[in-house]
Amino acid sequence: GGFVGDRMAEYSPWHGRPLTAQISVASGIAVFLCILFAVPKEEESFAFFALLLIAFGLTASWAGVGCNSPLLIELVSPRSRARIFALLVSLNTAVAACLGGPAVGFAAEFFGYQTPDQGKRVADIEDEERTTNLAALTDALALSTVLPWLVCLAAFSALHFTYQR
Repeated sequence: GGFVGDRMAEYSPWHGRPLTAQISVASGIAVFLCILFAVPKEEESFAFFALLLIAFGLTASWAGVGCNSPLLIELVSPRSRARIFALLVSLNTAVAACLGGPAVGFAAEFFGYQTPDQGKRVADIEDEERTTNLAALTDALALSTVLPWLVCLAAFSALHFTYQR
């Protein structure tokens, strides 16, 4: 990510880093949705699943090191830099930890997830209920992940108009 961001910034000083982040977020969304919806949920799909996870790891991680960190270093005074980086990392982590799980849970219930009876083993759950719950969790995970990424994509898009100022 840092290498890509640096090359893009050399090519276009005002647009390279935001474009790096946009490519990262857009490719992350596309690959993640493929993982959730295109890979058959069968043992035979392991290689395809693994390949998509590698692609996700190689592309969806560019925004932080290719855009956010270099821009903060450039825009924030050295005196405040550590504080701002700490704030960025703690906000990212706290929001994900506090909102991620509940967002998936609420969305899963909205999409039809049925909580099994207390103490019921997974092996004892009917196939139809398991399939319904899997679909509900898949949709909930997609919604609670892709919506924030779209907000990030919009924010990185706004950098094309604000960064050079």
